[in-house]
Amino acid sequence: MEWSDDAIVLSVRAHGESSAIVDALTHEHGRHAGLVRGGGSRKSKPALQPGNSLHLVWRARLTVHLGNYTAEPARARSGRLMDSRAGLIGLNAFTAVTLAVLPERVSICSPGVPVQRTRPPCDTPSPSNTFDR
Repeated sequence: MEWSDDAIVLSVRAHGESSAIVDALTHEHGRHAGLVRGGGSRKSKPALQPGNSLHLVWRARLTVHLGNYTAEPARARSGRLMDSRAGLIGLNAFTAVTLAVLPERVSICSPGVPVQRTRPPCDTPSPSNTFDR
């Protein structure tokens, strides 16, 4: 079994001497955990920080197994967020609530269906957002 998806790192915990178990929020597979071999190394630790975006490839013999991740950094946000107190509080709240509320391996979106906006972006004026003064 194998799949690849973009994800946001929610938590990382050490496993053995050099590996790490990464809990990530993926678009098509929901909250998912996997083992990153060498995840405790100096080279991999900066990419495996909560809040960073990764491109993950997950491989396992069966779908119920923990599986192994191959992780490639896509966007590093954790360094920027740690510069401000509010950003760090927001990141901690996001990861804690996501880990507590979302079940593991349950897709939030239908696979292959793009996320649709229910409201227009805030920067575009719409009749409901304008006030007569």
